[in-house]
Amino acid sequence: MPRSLPKYVQAFTDRHNKPRFYFRRAGVKRQPLPGLPYTPTFMLAYGAALEASQLAGVKSGSKVRLSKTEGPKVAPLPGSMSALVAEYKASKYFGRLGPTTIKNYTRLFDKLEAEVGTFPVKKMRRADVERMIDRRVKAGGPEAGNSVRRVLKLLMKVAVQRGYREDNPTLGVEKAEAPLGKKGYRTFSEADVSAFIAKFPLGTRQYLALSLLLCTAQRRSDVVKLSPKNIVGTYDPTDFAGRRLALTQIKTGKQLVIPIADMLREALAVAAVPAGAPAFMRTKDGRAYTPESFSNLFSAWSKRAGITEQASPHTLRKAAARRLAQAGCSVHMIAAMTGHDSLAEVENYTKAAEQEGLADMAMLQLQRPKGLPQPL
Repeated sequence: MPRSLPKYVQAFTDRHNKPRFYFRRAGVKRQPLPGLPYTPTFMLAYGAALEASQLAGVKSGSKVRLSKTEGPKVAPLPGSMSALVAEYKASKYFGRLGPTTIKNYTRLFDKLEAEVGTFPVKKMRRADVERMIDRRVKAGGPEAGNSVRRVLKLLMKVAVQRGYREDNPTLGVEKAEAPLGKKGYRTFSEADVSAFIAKFPLGTRQYLALSLLLCTAQRRSDVVKLSPKNIVGTYDPTDFAGRRLALTQIKTGKQLVIPIADMLREALAVAAVPAGAPAFMRTKDGRAYTPESFSNLFSAWSKRAGITEQASPHTLRKAAARRLAQAGCSVHMIAAMTGHDSLAEVENYTKAAEQEGLADMAMLQLQRPKGLPQPL
């Protein structure tokens, strides 16, 4: 017995005797659907079209829950990707994440649901995963593609654990790579550091921001929270010799104790931030910056310093890791500063420094006069 078409799907045969299918629903524009009904390609497009029509406010046979603060929200279909997202959000895995990660994942889940919310979890194939990553890479670059890869891996892990499917279609799917000659976040260079300091010398809040980022190797979400309360021991606003910073990372919850480097020690002593201040970096009215506002402001300061390339707090985090690598620190030592769990991520920061050092050693070997003993 032939299987009926999915709801709101119309079919006809074109003049070349080829079957055509459209999603057609009152109140929204008619949309062509690729392939044949119930194939993965077709269902991905169908799910996206159905989701878009629901978001557009079209009445649906599904139960709708109304909220005073939110628009209409369609209850997720059992076995769908939206239902899996809801289950993951209610799981122990989601609850143990840091607030920043929860915020970022929620944003990614919203995009995922808008694209494939109604798609059945058990029908997701590796090819579907790779297509979604490719689309995100095309729209927002490798970082965007790897973000959707990361959340899909989390969701499919839960799907297997809960018995919704036997295999994990994300296994073996490689990370998106930047095109040859291009990289993700660049590293704030030493030339950039010099240009920034020339424009904003010791005693300015811009210099203090640079010092906090470069000497702690922390994320912007952690830097904006650093305050006199993070100083280990009795706080003296003008003396930071031999002192340390103790912090708990917002993203990971990891607790770190970091020595205060000379550059930061001098910047803090000149700033003489009062003990009761909410943060070392404060707005003109004395409040702590939000991570977003701090990031935007630092980029604007960098432009004023004549730095035309990408300049964000994250480029300073990479620069701090690079400096540690150039000083001969091991990946474990660098991870102790940055708080990374994955040594592979630290190695991404240190590859350039290691290459430069090995190249210098190779040239010394080449130019060493014959007959002299080789270095140990």
